[in-house]
Amino acid sequence: LGVIRRGTDKPNLYEVPAQNWADISNRKYGVSVFSECKNGWDHPTPDTIRLTGIHTPLTDFGDESLQSLMDFGTNRYAFGIYSHEGADLSATQRLAAAFVNPLAAFDVTGSKGGELGGVYSYATLNDAGVIIRAIKKEYCGTRLIVRFNEIANKAHKNVKFSIPCGIASAVEVNAVEEEIGPAKVNRTGELVFDIAPYRPVTFAITVKEQLPVQNQGCTAVALDYNERAVSVYARRHAGVLGGYTLPAEQWPAQITCGNVQYTLSQGKKTAMAANGQKIVLPRGTKQTALLITAVGGDKDVEILCDGEPVHVSVPDCYEAIGRWDMYGLLQTGYVKDCKLAYEFTHVNSEYCSVPAKQCYLFSVTVPAEKEIVMPIDKDLLIFAVTALKNKQPKGSLQPLFDQLALRPYCFTLPEDLQKKAEACLDF
Repeated sequence: LGVIRRGTDKPNLYEVPAQNWADISNRKYGVSVFSECKNGWDHPTPDTIRLTGIHTPLTDFGDESLQSLMDFGTNRYAFGIYSHEGADLSATQRLAAAFVNPLAAFDVTGSKGGELGGVYSYATLNDAGVIIRAIKKEYCGTRLIVRFNEIANKAHKNVKFSIPCGIASAVEVNAVEEEIGPAKVNRTGELVFDIAPYRPVTFAITVKEQLPVQNQGCTAVALDYNERAVSVYARRHAGVLGGYTLPAEQWPAQITCGNVQYTLSQGKKTAMAANGQKIVLPRGTKQTALLITAVGGDKDVEILCDGEPVHVSVPDCYEAIGRWDMYGLLQTGYVKDCKLAYEFTHVNSEYCSVPAKQCYLFSVTVPAEKEIVMPIDKDLLIFAVTALKNKQPKGSLQPLFDQLALRPYCFTLPEDLQKKAEACLDF
């Protein structure tokens, strides 16, 4: 949220942390280096800055940690170089933020005569020395939380922020969204505030009118639930999730994933094991969404949608949806292409609650308008089906996260490290 000026390296301070960027400048010009995810830098001479690409300790903190191998394997990161006139670093901060979080394009549904028109800007700020760090809904309530940050090391007066639907009122809040003071809103519905050098400031805003939101038309479809997948701790039991059940204290009545709402069973039976069931959809359905998971590994299944086979990939309920190369554990990385709908932090067994054994449910959309027929596979569990009256947009037109296919482990470690890694697997 600010800038630290540092001298050249010292014997006891030869690498320092910095997020997103570092700069070396004089009064006339300078060069900034942007970093997507690497945060270690050093400054060995007055005209040199360095970004650490791989940082692996020489020794292990403990025999079971194998920290000396933590950066071995595939490394993906990006850096950028930006030259500038003068010593003003406000442009560096704006461009570094854009480099780390580039604009993303999304496919949307709508018509040429939509209420928002062909061009729409959600927010406007009148001062280039101030940036918007976050816009989000408040944690407990319906107001809009907006966080600003001064980036030019200057005090600013009468900064104006506006949104098209207008601001009715505002208060200043702290980082945990507790009210700490009043805020000014002028007659035209703009938030007006002062901000000190490098200071972050946050406001809770009440808008004059809500933005128009398309009703997705979610209709819960009745299912013939046949498995008890949820238990309370006092009456825990083995279940269909590999011998485990989901904790009742984390079982919601509804789950919202994107703009799809799922309604979950609150009875004794809460899951439907796939056994060739035919599910008839309500009239007017354009697409069908399933809340689903697999037991015993990822599954590629075939669901009949209006009589046509549709291939669907369903991830395992326990396996992490992504990991990176960890040669100390003799494993390579992967990232699954899936839509995570809900995560449970633990599960119940017949004997106890199992902490930190996460269980995952996934959202899958299929092109069914009249009926779907499930495959026969008792390890494929469906928790809810929702009929959609509007087709889902394709979403992002480019990847929003790393893509990495699972590869065989083929790295050869020295004999002593190989023994350590094998011992870690048993730890």
